[in-house]
Amino acid sequence: TGSDGRGGSSSGNFTVRAGDAATLTAFVDTTSVNSGNGGNVDVQGASVTLNNNVTIDPFTGSSGAKTGNTTLRATTGDVTLGSGTLFGDNYSSQPGAGGGDIQIISDQGSIVLQNRSIGSTNSGTGAGGSVLLSALQGIQATNSFINTTATNNGAGGSVTVQGGDVTFTNTRLASN
Repeated sequence: TGSDGRGGSSSGNFTVRAGDAATLTAFVDTTSVNSGNGGNVDVQGASVTLNNNVTIDPFTGSSGAKTGNTTLRATTGDVTLGSGTLFGDNYSSQPGAGGGDIQIISDQGSIVLQNRSIGSTNSGTGAGGSVLLSALQGIQATNSFINTTATNNGAGGSVTVQGGDVTFTNTRLASN
């Protein structure tokens, strides 16, 4: 599934609003290649599930553009993420370029991560994207990697984890 801005403009957004469960089973690509920002990915449902090997990539390869943001929000249930990757990466060294923010939110439930990589890398001179995990009941991450990274002269984003009970097993957090 994708929205590709190859024609010199920003990529379109990918939005899902489910009254009940929102389940993604495919690669989500809102890449902008030539110029323009990467599209945002916004998935909301009573619960949100990304099955194994689902990757979300709102990347931009454009000079001076910003990678799209990713928001996964469960309004009453859990956010469950199987193995796969969420990207918010920026590889443009041009001024104004920046990484996308990643927000994973469960308003009333929990967040469960299993073999999941979540990261925003900024190789440019702009601001890197941040990662937020927020769940009322708690957060459980097993064999996962959550990071924000900056190289060159850019700024890295922050990693924020907030919730009831927070348990990380064989999980690495990094912000550098």
